[in-house]
Amino acid sequence: MFAPRITWLHGCLPLIILLSWPEHSVGQLVTAESMRNSARGAYERAVLESEAGAALPEDVYDWSKRWMEAERAMLVTKDQWILATKGHLHRMTSLRQRSNIERVGHDVDYYYLEAQSLFARANPAVRKHYEMIESERRKLQGRWKVETAQENGKAMKGKEYRPASLEVIGGHARLRRGTGSVLGFITLSPSSEPKAIDVFGLNRDFFFGKTGIYRIDGDRLVVCWRNHKRDRPVRFSSAGDKDLQLLVMKRVKSKKKGRD
Repeated sequence: MFAPRITWLHGCLPLIILLSWPEHSVGQLVTAESMRNSARGAYERAVLESEAGAALPEDVYDWSKRWMEAERAMLVTKDQWILATKGHLHRMTSLRQRSNIERVGHDVDYYYLEAQSLFARANPAVRKHYEMIESERRKLQGRWKVETAQENGKAMKGKEYRPASLEVIGGHARLRRGTGSVLGFITLSPSSEPKAIDVFGLNRDFFFGKTGIYRIDGDRLVVCWRNHKRDRPVRFSSAGDKDLQLLVMKRVKSKKKGRD
C-alpha cells in the first residue's frame, strides 16, 4: 500500500506546489507574460511605423520600456532581470542610430542615456564603466577650435579644415565649417587604449559618421578618425591613409557676461 501512495503523491506534486504558491504570484506571472507579449508586438509595430514616418520615436521608446518592465516583472533571477534591462538598452541604441538627429536628436539621446542608467543601476559590474563614460563626456563639453589638421600625413591650411571646430553639447557633437555644420551623436569608450570615439547622425537625408580615437591633453583635444563603419585607427597619425584625418583642437573658453 505504501508504494501506490508515493506514486499518487508524485503525480499530484505539480498541483500541490501550484496551490501552495501565493495566489497573487500565479496571477502576476500570467499577467506579466501577456503584457510582455503585447508590449513586444506594439514595439515592433511602432518601429515599422516610425521608419515609415507614421509614428514618433517616443512611441518606440514607450513600448520598449513597457516591454522591459513587463519582462522584469515575470523574471526571478538577477541575471534575467539584468538581461531584460540590457534588451531595452539595445533597442534604444538601435533607435538612436536610425533617427534623424536634427528633428529628434535630444529626444532619442535622452532615451538612450536613460537606458544606459537603468542598465548600470541593475548591473553593478558595468556601473564603473558607465561612470567613466559620463566623466569623459563632461570633459568634452564645450567648443573646440581646430589648430592643426592633417590628411594622409599632409598638413592642411586653415581654410581647408574639415571641420573648423567641434562643439559638444550633452551627447551631441556639432562639426562646423564655414557657414555649414553637421550634427552627430557621440559614443565614447574611454576604457579602450587608445580611447575610442564615434560621431554619427542622420542629417536631413544623408548620414554622417566618423570612427576614431582621442585623447585630452590639458586644453587640447587630439582626434584621429576616418569615415564611419571602417576600421578604427590605432595610433595618432594620418600618414599612409588618405581616409585618415588627424586634428589638434584647443578648447574655446566661454565668455563670461559682465554685470549690467
